Amino acid sequence: MPLILPNPQSLCDNLMLAATAPVLAIDTEGNSKDVRRGADPEGKTMGISLAHRPSLFNGEVIVSDYYPFRHKWNNLEPGHLDLMRRVLESYDGQIVMHNAKHDIAALRNLGIEVPTKNLFCTMLGVTWVNEELPSKALDYASKAYGGEPKNRSKEMQRIIDVWGWEYVPPEMMTEYAANDAKITLELRDNIWGTFKAEGYAGPLWERELRWLDLVMRMEARGIGVNNSLCEQQIEVGSKVQAEVLLTLKHNPLSNKDLNKLLIQEMKLPILGYTDTGAPSFAKKYMEEYEQILEGRNDTTAQQILTYRGWNKAISSSYMAYLEKQSPDGFLRCNYKLHGTKQIRLSCEKPNLQQIPQESSKPWNGQMKKAFKARPGFTLWEFDYGQLEMRVAAIYSQDPTLIRAFKSGVSLFKDMHSRMPQWDYNHVKRNSYATLYGAGVDKVALILNISYDNAASMRMDFYNTYPNLRMAASKASNIAKKRGYLNMWTGRRRHFDGVVSTHKAFNSICQGGGAEIVKSAALDIDEQIDWEECSLLLQIHDAFVFEIANGTEDKWIPIIQQTMETPGRYNGAFSQIPFPVDVHKFGEK
Repeated sequence: MPLILPNPQSLCDNLMLAATAPVLAIDTEGNSKDVRRGADPEGKTMGISLAHRPSLFNGEVIVSDYYPFRHKWNNLEPGHLDLMRRVLESYDGQIVMHNAKHDIAALRNLGIEVPTKNLFCTMLGVTWVNEELPSKALDYASKAYGGEPKNRSKEMQRIIDVWGWEYVPPEMMTEYAANDAKITLELRDNIWGTFKAEGYAGPLWERELRWLDLVMRMEARGIGVNNSLCEQQIEVGSKVQAEVLLTLKHNPLSNKDLNKLLIQEMKLPILGYTDTGAPSFAKKYMEEYEQILEGRNDTTAQQILTYRGWNKAISSSYMAYLEKQSPDGFLRCNYKLHGTKQIRLSCEKPNLQQIPQESSKPWNGQMKKAFKARPGFTLWEFDYGQLEMRVAAIYSQDPTLIRAFKSGVSLFKDMHSRMPQWDYNHVKRNSYATLYGAGVDKVALILNISYDNAASMRMDFYNTYPNLRMAASKASNIAKKRGYLNMWTGRRRHFDGVVSTHKAFNSICQGGGAEIVKSAALDIDEQIDWEECSLLLQIHDAFVFEIANGTEDKWIPIIQQTMETPGRYNGAFSQIPFPVDVHKFGEK
C-alpha cells in the first residue's frame, strides 16, 4: 500500500532508489484548472506520484508513492519539494509519462524542469503502435494492454463531484495517484517492445519530442482575440438564426425536425440509426448530410445549412473565443498530438483547427479576423496549396497529375479541361471525395446527381489519372497483407479489420502531408528568433506566424522557402513544386 512519506529521511531514501532506477514513471495531480504558464493563475499542481522498479530488487518489484505539496492540508514540507526537484532534474534514466504535454507543464507549475532527452509518453506510444485503439486515455489503454484500471474510490469521486479535486485529502489521493504512476509504468513495459521493434526508439521519436516542445511553446505564446468582432458576429448570427426559424418553422438542431426535413420531405437516405431504431443525426452523420445539402440549391437545404452554420460558428468559435481566453486576454488552445489516426494534430478548448481555409460562407467569413496580433506585430498565414493531392501525385507517380503540378497551371482547371463533360465544381469536389475515400453512392448524394452519373465521373477521373487507382489498390493490398503502411518518414499507419482501397491510400496521403508540415515547422523553428517571429497556430496545412513589423522581409522568405522545399526530407518530393501562399491572416 503506497504511503505518504512522513519525514525528509524516508523521502530521501525513496528518491535515492528512484534516482538509480533505469525507468521512472511520473504522474501529476492538479486542481483541474489549466496549469500551463500564462494560462490560469489559479491552476496549480497539487502533487506528484512516482513509480519505478528499484535496481535493489532486480526490477521485480514496483514501488509507487504519492507526494502531496499543494493540497488544502497535510502537505509535505517545502524542503521536500526542493529535494524532489533536485532528483528529478538530474535524473538520467528514461522518464515515462502518460500525456507528457500536460505533465511537463504541471511539473513546471511546481518549478520542476525534468530532462526530456529520454522522455517516453505512453499516450503517444500507444497511438504510434495502435492508432485504431478507440481511446488513448490511461484507464482504457492500460486495460487494453492487460494492465489494471484506475483506482478511484466512490468516496473520492463524491468529493470531486461536490467540491472539486483540490478538496481531495492527500491520504485519499495517495492510493489513486500512486496507482496511476504504477499502471503508466506497466503500460510502458507492455508496449515498449513493439515500439522498438517498429523502429521508433531512435531519430523518429527524438523528432517527435522536438515537435512536442514546439507545440507546447505555441500554446504558451497564445493568440490575441478581437473581442468586439466576436460580439458583433454573435449578434448578427443570432438574428439570422431567428429569421430562419420563422420562415423554416422547424428547428435544424432538433432530431425530430431533422427527421421530418431530411428524411420525410427531402427523401434523403438514413445514414445511421439510434439505439431505439430511429434515424440518427449524430455529429458524424450530420457532417455527411451537410455535404449532401451543399450540393442542393433548394431553399430548405440552404436554410438548414445557414442555421446550423451560424449555430456552430457562434457556439464553437465566436463564443468560445470570448469565454476560453486566459486572464491575460490570449487564447491558448490545447493541441492533441494523439488526436487523429492520420498523424495530424487535433485541437480543443477551443478547436482552432476548424478555422476555415476559405471563408466563403457568411457565418465564417469573418472568422480569421476574430484574431489579432500583439502591438507592433502582424499575423501572417503560410498555406500549402493542395498538399495532399501533391503527395498523392508523388505516391502514385501519375504522369498527368505530375505534369499538371510541374506546369504550375491551376490543377482543377486542368482537370476540368480533361473532363469537360462535367461541371467544374463537380469535378473538383469529386476529386477530393475520391481521394478521401468516398464511394460512388456518397459522391452521388454530395453532388446531387444520379448514381450512374457519379459512377461515370469516377470512371472518367480514373481514366484521366490511372495511376491513382493503381496506387490506391496497391496500398490497400499491402495494408491487408501486413496490417500497416509506411509513411515516408518510417512512421507506420496501422489498420485493424477491413481496409478499404480508398481508406488505405488516403491515410498515407494525409499522413504524408502531415509529416511534411511537421518537418517544415521543426526546420523553421531552428531558424527563427521568437522575439521577432513566433509560430502561433498550425491549421492543417497552414501556419500562422506573428511577425514583428519591419522584419517581414527577413522572416517571410525563410519560412516560405523552408516550406516549399520538402525535397530536403525525401528526394521524391523534388519532382514537383510545393507552393506556399503567403498573406496577412484574414486578408485573403
